[in-house]
Amino acid sequence: MSAAEILERIRGLPPEEQRDLVDLIMEEFGDASESIGSELTPEQLAELERRAEQALAHPERGRPFDDVFREIEDRFRSAK
Repeated sequence: MSAAEILERIRGLPPEEQRDLVDLIMEEFGDASESIGSELTPEQLAELERRAEQALAHPERGRPFDDVFREIEDRFRSAK
């Protein structure tokens, strides 16, 4: 199952179950996200936050990861 499919299923859950799931994910992976964040500069973190807000505000502008990844693979194949 792709990340996009997982997110779509999560969106179908009642809000309380969504919050419970976020709590479980943070318990499981919270340390990993904190260690990643500590490697970034404040400017990089601010840019990531800006991009995340923009993506959430305009989800119609996004493209599925699988499509983007396939396009990148095709570019590299044709460059060889």
